[in-house]
Amino acid sequence: MTKKQIRETETIYLSDLEGTLEEVMTKLQDWKNEGWEGLEWSCDYQFDSTYYELYRNRLETDREYNLRMSNEKLMEERAEAHRRKQYEELRKEFGND
Repeated sequence: MTKKQIRETETIYLSDLEGTLEEVMTKLQDWKNEGWEGLEWSCDYQFDSTYYELYRNRLETDREYNLRMSNEKLMEERAEAHRRKQYEELRKEFGND
């Protein structure tokens, strides 16, 4: 398997973009220098709030990859055990013919 892209986000509130144009441009440049790639608008309807999310994409780390592989293997084993249990129950119910 190959490593997956991970999308990291950080919430930015509208107040973070207030100030003079020079101050806002400086904040945007700082975020760009930190590796952030873009800014998306988002809304939380439950709390009636609007905010932005900075985002950047990266490959998952070796640790994240290994953890994902372990979890996928565990899920496969559980699914196989569940199928085996169903098979055994059906075999008991309908016999071995």
